[in-house]
Amino acid sequence: MEMKTHFKLIIAFFLSLFMIGNICAATYNQNGDFVITIDKQTQKVINDNINAEFSFTVKNNLNFNQIIKLNLTQMSGWDVDANFESFKLAANEEKEILIRYRANSDFDYSTDVSGPDVIKISQVEGYKGYFSFPVKIIGANQNFGFEFKVDVDKKEKIPVSYQVKFSTNKLSPVSPIGYSITGLNLEETQEVEIKVELGEYDLGEFKTTFTKENNFKVFQEKIYSSISPGDYNAKVTIRHPQAGSNLVSEWSGNSPLTVVKYTNLPNSSSLKKTFFSDTYIIDIRNEGNVESEYTEFIELGFIKSILGSPNVESENYIEEIDGGIKIKTTVGRGEFVEIIYKVNYIPVYIIFLVAISLASYIYYRKSSNPLDVETSIYDVKTVRYEGVKSIKLRIGFENIKESEIELIKLTFRMPSYLNVKENSFLLSEPNHVLKGKNQYKLIWNFKRFEKNDSRIIGFVLINKKGILGDLKLPDLEIEVKSNGKVRKYTNSFPVIKG
Repeated sequence: MEMKTHFKLIIAFFLSLFMIGNICAATYNQNGDFVITIDKQTQKVINDNINAEFSFTVKNNLNFNQIIKLNLTQMSGWDVDANFESFKLAANEEKEILIRYRANSDFDYSTDVSGPDVIKISQVEGYKGYFSFPVKIIGANQNFGFEFKVDVDKKEKIPVSYQVKFSTNKLSPVSPIGYSITGLNLEETQEVEIKVELGEYDLGEFKTTFTKENNFKVFQEKIYSSISPGDYNAKVTIRHPQAGSNLVSEWSGNSPLTVVKYTNLPNSSSLKKTFFSDTYIIDIRNEGNVESEYTEFIELGFIKSILGSPNVESENYIEEIDGGIKIKTTVGRGEFVEIIYKVNYIPVYIIFLVAISLASYIYYRKSSNPLDVETSIYDVKTVRYEGVKSIKLRIGFENIKESEIELIKLTFRMPSYLNVKENSFLLSEPNHVLKGKNQYKLIWNFKRFEKNDSRIIGFVLINKKGILGDLKLPDLEIEVKSNGKVRKYTNSFPVIKG
């Protein structure tokens, strides 16, 4: 049983070799004067390039030389040629023959005449044809014939497609994503929609046109500062809506790309000066793709740094240091920050105006006093370890402005520990003496005081207590009534050295 099984397998093996040989090549006239072996007798071609080539071998079976000739049938519309048309074979010698069939300008389908001497062969839409070409081999004593067949089929249109290629450069806000798109197998102009994505970010959408002659284009898309550094998948999608239907053809290309860290903090400074203030303005824009820190020192001087104040939004950004301000802030990617520092001169002007007003008031009070008042202290007597014991005081005044003063009232205040020595008043005694717990008041009244009238009053003060150190008397109070108006003035006494 096993021997029969092996025998069957061997028979099947040789049969398969024989069948493969018959499929690959055909052998004719094996017992004749010559043997013909043909590789392939039928060839399929496309109707836009009708061109076929066949090969076969001729072997001499005779024991002597033999002349072999080829008889090729010519056909209208075809050019037929062979590498050999007549040749000699020695005993058992073989030779390979090549025959080419090419359609020419007389081929039987439409021709488009574009000039008097030029004929252009054009493809006819959907053209198909089948042609047989007889070949006759003529030997010394024997002839043999066979046929080659050319099957012409219509050209199938290759679908249009688009190919995307990416540049591998590192990306950043100053290094855009670069890519190219190539349209393949274009016969007609096509307008396509293009969408560019980087990870979850849409970089842009636009339309463009591809033609058979202009089927390659290069593009760039900006990488926004809002895109963080990192690795992303770049994707370009090309869409072409088909005319007359809702169908859309779509192609895409992908590539891994890297966005690198980029820092850029452009800024501009300006100074606005007015009569009332100086305003420093700094505009900062982060055009990088990472958070960045901005620092700057502005020298102002001591006075300006005292008067300066930042805008409310910028208080956290400004640090006032010696003679200026230090600006330090963190600016987020894509963020715009405006820092305003204002030096306000209004407080200076207010202080200046108050000082001028006060000086003017003092000057006015002094210059408006119609009396020229002179006070003096003399004959100061001091006792060791007890201080000032007695002083002589004199007050003189004169009407130097008004034609007549209705009333002059002089009020002299003194501490209660001072007494007026009896019978020490010069010329005029006070009209009133008012005694309080801590001080005394001496009041003089003078009526109808004409211009250039003058008076002198004086007295001696005695210190009941021993007071060491300097002695300062309260200011002399003066009331002047003129033209129905009452004005008050003061006049100070010199300090009594103890």
